[in-house]
Amino acid sequence: MFKKSLPVFITGLILHAFTSVALAQASSYSPEQVEQMRQLAEQGESFAQSALGVLYIEGDSVPQNYAEAHKWLERAALQNEALAQFQLGVLHYRGQGVPQNDAEALRWFGKSCAAGLSEGCTMYSKIKLP
Repeated sequence: MFKKSLPVFITGLILHAFTSVALAQASSYSPEQVEQMRQLAEQGESFAQSALGVLYIEGDSVPQNYAEAHKWLERAALQNEALAQFQLGVLHYRGQGVPQNDAEALRWFGKSCAAGLSEGCTMYSKIKLP
C-alpha cells in the first residue's frame, strides 16, 4: 500500500516545498509526514532530499537550519536534481549555512540551468565574477 501512495506523497511534497505558500504557514506537515520524508531522503530518494532541504530553509515543520538544508540539497543535487542545484546556488549566493561564495553559487546555478531550470539560467546570468 505504501509503495502505491509513494509517488503521490512525493509529488505533493515537491509541489509544496517549492512554493512560497509554505512561508505563510506555521507547520504544513505532521511529525509523521516529516519522518517519512526523512526516511526516504536517508534511503537516497532525491525528491525527498530536495523537499526536506527546502523545509529546513523555510523552517516549515522543522526548525530553520541552513546547514541541514545544505546537507540534504547537496545530496539531491549530486543526483542531478535541478531544483536542489538551484537552491544550493541560492544558499551559496546568500551565504546561508555556508560561507558566501559567488563562484560556488554560479556553479550550482549553471548546473540547474543546464538541466533546463529557467530560474537557474536567470541567476547564472546575473552573477558576475571578477
